Amino acid sequence: MPQRFLFAALAALSLLTVSLPAAAQGLGNCGHVTVCETSCAEGDAQACGALARAYSEGTGGVDPDVTRATAYGQRACELGDGDTCNRLGRAYEQGGLTGDRAEAVASLKQAEVFYGRACSAGISTACGAQGRLLLYGSGGRADPRNAVALFSKGCAKGDGGACAVLASLHVTGYAVSKDASKASMYER
Repeated sequence: MPQRFLFAALAALSLLTVSLPAAAQGLGNCGHVTVCETSCAEGDAQACGALARAYSEGTGGVDPDVTRATAYGQRACELGDGDTCNRLGRAYEQGGLTGDRAEAVASLKQAEVFYGRACSAGISTACGAQGRLLLYGSGGRADPRNAVALFSKGCAKGDGGACAVLASLHVTGYAVSKDASKASMYER
């Protein structure tokens, strides 16, 4: 009899541990929405970012909610979560948070801001993304000089796309001096 009880208890425990990751999917290290909410309120950037992803994707036991995803994402970004800043920048650039292209056009300046925060937090691809917006003035007025500085920063941090843009700029002479040797240096 005790052996049956032990087997049943172990079976129940294994079912619980198997089902926990599915229920917590999208919540990072928090594991549960209320734990993430408490941690986020206490200033945990990763918890805020996990909530932003969960509400954006409808995972972790929550329904998709653009308003909550945005609020938690902005909080995570303010607290220094570079990955979430980068995701927000991409969301604003690629169609806004609702997928409406008209909203995206109006929010490119916001994308530039979030990419800037992500770049400052060390996300190399965000440096190139912000540079791209500045190069052509997609987020406002064009600022090729700052764009080149951002491409250089992204390239130095390992973003091959930023390096490729620098190579192209040196080939064409747009925003930098035309210089084939520098162009080949940036080609990888």
